[in-house]
Amino acid sequence: MEYGLVLAGGGVRGAYQIGVWKALKELKIKVSAVSGVSIGAVNGALFVQGSKTKAERLWNKIAIGDIISLPKEMENDENLFKVKNLMKIAKEIYSNNGLDMSPLENLLNEIVDEDKIRNSEIDFGIATFSLSEKSENYYFIKDIPYGKLTEYLMASACFPGFKARTIDEKKFIDGGVSNNMPINMLLEKGIENIIAIDVKGVGFYRTFNLAGKNVINIKCSRPQTGTFDFDRDGIRKSIQDGYYDCMKAFGKFSGVLYSFKARDYAAARRLYSKELIEGIEIAANIFGVNPYKLYTIDELVGAVMNEYFEYVRQHNGEISGGVFEKIKNAILLAKKNAVQLLVFPECALTGYPPRDIKSSSEVRFDLVEDCCKKLQELSDETGIALLVGTIYRTDQIYNRAILFQPNQPVWFYDKRALWGWDREHFAQGSCDGIFEIAGISVGVRICFEVRFPEYFRELYARKTDLNVVLFYDVSDVDDTGRYDLIKGHLQTRAVENVSVDSIHPYQTAPTAVFGKSGQILKECTRNQPELLIYDFEKTEDDFGETGRRTISDTLFFEGK
Repeated sequence: MEYGLVLAGGGVRGAYQIGVWKALKELKIKVSAVSGVSIGAVNGALFVQGSKTKAERLWNKIAIGDIISLPKEMENDENLFKVKNLMKIAKEIYSNNGLDMSPLENLLNEIVDEDKIRNSEIDFGIATFSLSEKSENYYFIKDIPYGKLTEYLMASACFPGFKARTIDEKKFIDGGVSNNMPINMLLEKGIENIIAIDVKGVGFYRTFNLAGKNVINIKCSRPQTGTFDFDRDGIRKSIQDGYYDCMKAFGKFSGVLYSFKARDYAAARRLYSKELIEGIEIAANIFGVNPYKLYTIDELVGAVMNEYFEYVRQHNGEISGGVFEKIKNAILLAKKNAVQLLVFPECALTGYPPRDIKSSSEVRFDLVEDCCKKLQELSDETGIALLVGTIYRTDQIYNRAILFQPNQPVWFYDKRALWGWDREHFAQGSCDGIFEIAGISVGVRICFEVRFPEYFRELYARKTDLNVVLFYDVSDVDDTGRYDLIKGHLQTRAVENVSVDSIHPYQTAPTAVFGKSGQILKECTRNQPELLIYDFEKTEDDFGETGRRTISDTLFFEGK
């Protein structure tokens, strides 16, 4: 089945459409035509030319300065329409007959490939409004003179208050003022299966006769960021919302405020009522459980309880929502199974900022010290060595792995490769992270360090027998691909100093192109003769390369 795709206007809320696009691609939904208005027209152009990666990169770094020329006193402000900005905006509009959109035009000239759009099998149309004629204007790609696509996209996206776009002596503004959901463009093409993506943007929504048509409406399930609020976290969440809402619309996921795999939800419905499940979702929302994650019902219940215990902790002095009791129970279970070394995750004792706590400075370090004393006592009593991740404070605050051994002084390792917000919350460690237990030399590394072979060559040079990596999590969402990348890192660290000389008559590694983040961009079919063709797009994004080099430059050791 083929669909027509309608993309409504809504400024920054258009990020939601990128999430829908991701879901449509996973669902292998075939689209024959796209109509869009305002930001929907821009996203639609990228959709038709097939530049999903380019669109994601654009939305991950876009700022208000990429859209309009800001007054000097407003530079780098994320939100155009904050109260403090209104007078400055009004002054700019009055002085210059509207805000200057030349940055957006420059951006569109860079990212829009008119030839690809004209040669695409997908038809493309945009809606705008003529100030000169006081009329709605609709243009499919065949109606737009060659070389002027960017101008017409600008005409569609001229939000009131921005400078009107003049084309052939006619002035145009944002088509959303008269029709923010141009379904009619597809109806006139005779398209009967339509996907309409509504980001609840500012504009006028017209009513059309949809009798006999199969229209799938995908609407934001949660309040979205402001129309011109370029908050990075808000944009990321909008994209995730779009993905989940689309999957729900096509029956792959279920849930109201949260998301579950359809099969898991159906199984839960056989045990619980729909009302009870929705009540759990409401409770999760009240306690602030992360909605940008794919859950089972049991996982959501567990998350609600954890947040509840965290609330209790904040009010009665317990550490991290009863987590110590969980650690104690794990130790007792390990004792029954004659375990010698028991390893817990990164920051297991305290939680990890900014997800569990806003800042490392919020940690009750007096409680951490108390728990460490209890852990040493448990190690003494059970005879088990315990390697526990925690935030720890001495002269500075560290992301630390502490080893408690029976009747021995504590040993510790502080994370050295500090990624992203790590650098805002932790100081960099300096120790090598090697200890010995029962005649076995053990190396310890923490999370992000798995990406750096340098840290593991240091261990191989010291001839460690076992290397342990503590992780907190690999993603805030149910991201199988990301897990596979992390697993690949671990496998590589395990074998990189081992020679493999077995040969088999099978193509286990077909020709492929990998992205900078490690994902497979395109791959040939295994054991089949095939020509791989990949349209390479140069990008200035460094995917953490600068930070990686900075971290690598701090590593000084001599191989043996």
